[in-house]
Amino acid sequence: MPLRALAVATVAVTVAGLVVSGAGAAPAAEVHSSGGAGTHPTHRACGVPAAHQASCHAVFRTDETTSRLAPNSVPAGYGPAELQSAYRLPVTLGGRGRTVAIVDAYDLPTAESDLNTYRAQYGLPPCTTANGCFRKVNQSGGANPPPADPGWGGEIALDLDMVSASCPSCNILLVEANSAYMKDLGSALNTAVALGAKYVSNSYGGPESAQDANYDAAYFNHSGVAITVSSGDAGFGAEYPASSQYVTAVGGTSLTRSNTPRGWTESAWSGAGSGCSVYDPKPAWQTDGGCAKRTTSDVSAVADPQTGVAVYDSTPLNGQSGWAVVGGTSAGAPFIAGAYALAGLPAAGSYPASYPYRYRTETYDVSSGHNGSCAGSYLCTAVPGYDGPSGLGTPNGTGGLSAGGDPIAQHYNAVGGSGSYLGYPSGAEFPVSTGRRQNYQYGIIDYSSATGAWEVHGAILGRDYALGGPAGLLGFPVTDETGTPDGVGRYNHFANGASIYWTPATGAWSTHGAIRSHWATLGWETGPVGYPTTDETGTPDGIGRYNHFTKGASIYWTPTTGAWGVYGAIRNQWAALGWERSALGYPISDEYAITGGRRSNFQHGYISWNAATGATTVTYT
Repeated sequence: MPLRALAVATVAVTVAGLVVSGAGAAPAAEVHSSGGAGTHPTHRACGVPAAHQASCHAVFRTDETTSRLAPNSVPAGYGPAELQSAYRLPVTLGGRGRTVAIVDAYDLPTAESDLNTYRAQYGLPPCTTANGCFRKVNQSGGANPPPADPGWGGEIALDLDMVSASCPSCNILLVEANSAYMKDLGSALNTAVALGAKYVSNSYGGPESAQDANYDAAYFNHSGVAITVSSGDAGFGAEYPASSQYVTAVGGTSLTRSNTPRGWTESAWSGAGSGCSVYDPKPAWQTDGGCAKRTTSDVSAVADPQTGVAVYDSTPLNGQSGWAVVGGTSAGAPFIAGAYALAGLPAAGSYPASYPYRYRTETYDVSSGHNGSCAGSYLCTAVPGYDGPSGLGTPNGTGGLSAGGDPIAQHYNAVGGSGSYLGYPSGAEFPVSTGRRQNYQYGIIDYSSATGAWEVHGAILGRDYALGGPAGLLGFPVTDETGTPDGVGRYNHFANGASIYWTPATGAWSTHGAIRSHWATLGWETGPVGYPTTDETGTPDGIGRYNHFTKGASIYWTPTTGAWGVYGAIRNQWAALGWERSALGYPISDEYAITGGRRSNFQHGYISWNAATGATTVTYT
């Protein structure tokens, strides 16, 4: 049963040379893929644009939809962890505090709830209006939404999920245009920038027109803002606004797992848009010789619905809703916008579309596949280096999307430069492990293409040095030093599932791996164990590991028992018996409530605590 066969018709009206198709333009049941026996049927969410029209670029597979997942199952299609792995993006905490805007036409009433269904499925933090992460406005910045449309709603759901996949810690601003006319979509883009977004995704397009220069001047010329636009889903041929000289045109690939060192292989998707613009001038950073004017694309990401991404959209369309597998270059536009946010703030006065051209080694080259017939030209055939369908390639970390190719300098400026707590630079940048480091008077900034650039200073830096820095146990930092929610402590998170926490009373100590994960489930420093007071340390018997914490507590781990907390009077009794060397062995549960008190289980018994008397009782089994 087709998932995205729209049942309602629409009338497309020409305004100043270009109109975007609106509610319910009937989609064509087309498939663009590398073919083969495993080809899945697809439908466009917004239909194929006619002359002087454009539409959203989401392409839904019609044979993959699930309204409700079975227990312990996962949706079909790539999820955030797989996409982050494929493109070597930071897996946690990068982009915090940065806002990625999504511009689409019409309203998705369930946008916030659908977004958080997706994020909950994949263990991403909630992104809600209440916690300040999510905001939805109309094209004027107001609260009253435009009319709803199920086709554009599918596009909105895809865009929200792809920003979440590439930048889980970013804030999301959804700006819904009153209609699909370019004047409304352009006004929505201007509103996104006016509201402070430095990264704006646009997943729509259509035939070029002589009005493009006017649209560029009115809507797309925003220096210092990364504007991404999907290149199209009809194969070889340029579309607008991807052909605007001011935007990053995002092409598409087919993404599959492989036994290569990267673990993934990509080829140009046959549906990706590319080609020479008829109207739009070539930006200074583009030097290919096949087009006198603008060439699309610039970069690319997964787009083939045959190797598509998981998306959640609860809005019914022809009786189907829920989890779906989706492709189209409109998956890449928001994904790349989120990756720009991970890379850092765009430089004032610059056009971020130029960044990948300056640092071409920071992309995965795509050199196979094609999207049409052009006598073997690079304009429709993937070749080593630049080509039309994939541009310069797909992200290999975030270095190629950073301002000036120097994420350390950019981050230094972002935290305040010489007037910040870091002070002045000390010497030049130098290699460290798989990245780079810059020393400052009072701290450092470490950078790798996988994690981005982050500062460490003070006592936390001293502990990081003691543990080997980026080449040691913790890896590269993935946050700046940040205050804890209780206002007492400070912390940095690190790439290898590790953190260093500091308070004036405890000093700085690290925690990582399964012990850190369990500490997180207990509520971090606000939970029953408090702050760490030791690094993770091996037990005397050589079997286990532990951290001690401030609230008379510890978390112990062994390969067979996992990590469990023990604290208070029960911990004191266990310590008196000899810790893990006692007849009880290691803990195998957290402390939990029983009638009249509390209890912790151990390998060979349990300790109970009586709330009325304060006494503990040891029972061996």
